[in-house]
Amino acid sequence: MSVQFDPISILTPVHLGRWWTGEIRESYPVTEERPPLEPTLEQFDAPQPTPAFNFRMTGVLPSPSVWFVADGRNELLQVQRDRFTRNWAKQSGDESYPSFDALWPKFASDFTSLSSFLEIEKFGTPSVTQCELTYVNPIKAGAGWSNHGELDKVLAPWSGQQSEPFLPYPDDAQVAMRYTIPDDDGIPVGRLYVKVDSVISPEQEPVILMTLSARGRPLGPGLEGAKGFLDLAHEWIVRGFTSLTTEPMHQIWGRHK
Repeated sequence: MSVQFDPISILTPVHLGRWWTGEIRESYPVTEERPPLEPTLEQFDAPQPTPAFNFRMTGVLPSPSVWFVADGRNELLQVQRDRFTRNWAKQSGDESYPSFDALWPKFASDFTSLSSFLEIEKFGTPSVTQCELTYVNPIKAGAGWSNHGELDKVLAPWSGQQSEPFLPYPDDAQVAMRYTIPDDDGIPVGRLYVKVDSVISPEQEPVILMTLSARGRPLGPGLEGAKGFLDLAHEWIVRGFTSLTTEPMHQIWGRHK
């Protein structure tokens, strides 16, 4: 889960270190510095901009993203001048996935803690401009499919058919799709991005990696507005995953309609 806000230009890792020491060190005892994520903004009233080169003045470096990592490394906060992100990832393989409803209160608590700190430091309250929810789904070979050439057995829109029986099964494949997300009045508020990659696991087994990201504007002010879009994003990701995967795989996974 992630929210993007108007940049707080004077916020530095030193300030975030003070927040960490006073508020979250017990929950996230490990800190790391990483390159910051670039800002993203979904637009609907103008054509999407053409990618361009970015030039930066010599000696002027971006402020890093600071990572606050929990014991076990399955929970992680990423904080930078214009973004707050909370991640959960399976590490040992034994953890049960916590649902969206279970993760949201933790996100809200951590973001509220940061917002309170920024107000105390006279930096102002973060003004959320964009929200994002991402699910990364590794689908391992075995039941239902066995090699990357059988993408049609997992991905419903991929037929696997060819007009001539010349080419063999592909060694791997990549698929990218984008969908507009409307609000209750049919007005576009975000987009769902779907990316499918053929990868090899550390155990050298085929994996189909399906990543779904929903990004858009908050549906109102403050944290509740952000929650409004993230609820919508969650629905689109869950139903989108179901729509894009095949019925035989649903049966294997034990999905109930």
